[in-house]
Amino acid sequence: MGWRTFDVVQRGTRAPDVHVRSVDGPWASTRTARGRLATVLLFLHGDACPACRAFLEAVGRDGRVYRRHEAQVLALAPRWEDAAIPGVLRVEDPEGTLRAPFGRLLPGLASGQVAVLVLDRFGAPWAGWEGEEAEVTVHAGILEWLSYLGLQCPE
Repeated sequence: MGWRTFDVVQRGTRAPDVHVRSVDGPWASTRTARGRLATVLLFLHGDACPACRAFLEAVGRDGRVYRRHEAQVLALAPRWEDAAIPGVLRVEDPEGTLRAPFGRLLPGLASGQVAVLVLDRFGAPWAGWEGEEAEVTVHAGILEWLSYLGLQCPE
């Protein structure tokens, strides 16, 4: 599949809110970050999937870069089994109820694909990626989008 960008009309509407407790303890929320942090939503198969685990580890290794971009990372999967990944708030979504509302932005979510959604600090979608499996190379694309968002006018 690959990356897609959202047009001005799509960016004019906020993505659905996510506000749940992460499996690692803290609350994971797009709502409380609004106005302060960009949000990267990762829709994964879970850490039992080797490709998803490698992808999460790559994101975790660059936690400082995400913080420098003033971004939070929320990873949603049906189940998480392994230890926490620094800088990533993991959320369990066994029934897909958190994933479902994002299907209007990323249609592949309905079929259980892996996906990434990059939201600006106001909750507007700017970029999305979908694929059959997580690809570590997508991580670089996320960082490029966060850099781009940092250059946008703050209004």
